[in-house]
Amino acid sequence: MKRIVATGVLFWCIPLSLLASFSQAGDVTTIIVVRHAERDTQKVDPPISVAGRERAQVLAQLLGSAGIGAIYTTDYLRTQQTVQPLASALGLRFEQVAAENRDLKDHVADLLKRISTRNAGQVVLVASHSNVVPLILHELGVEFREEIPMHQYDDLFVVSKRSDGTATLLRLKFGKATP
Repeated sequence: MKRIVATGVLFWCIPLSLLASFSQAGDVTTIIVVRHAERDTQKVDPPISVAGRERAQVLAQLLGSAGIGAIYTTDYLRTQQTVQPLASALGLRFEQVAAENRDLKDHVADLLKRISTRNAGQVVLVASHSNVVPLILHELGVEFREEIPMHQYDDLFVVSKRSDGTATLLRLKFGKATP
């Protein structure tokens, strides 16, 4: 187990670097799904707040050795800023999948099609929104029927999707706990 201290919060996590070894077999794609970090205001497309920037740094530290091969965001600033520290550390560019003015099911279908055709057998990070994360998890084939409250930002979902279509879900928490 790896101990990480971030913003005065001590927590334990499974070494996510193990994910890369699970996906190297080629028949498993690991999709890590997070909601964007805390936003600054309730504007239409707000940046992340100071707390959000801290959470983004924790995410980068946590996933830095997880073998991330691709990062996907929506076209909203807050999802992009959430993954930017990790993308910079890994030398990766994140790919935007437009969500604005689209049916969310079409958005999720487009996202998952890109992952399955471009990133099969890899570890992939997806940053999305509280109303989209449950749809992504459902379409990946795992049982998740909860709504993510508007004030909750600390969930990290790890889905192992096998080539036979079966999937498993590991739900973790990261960064400072949110009420």
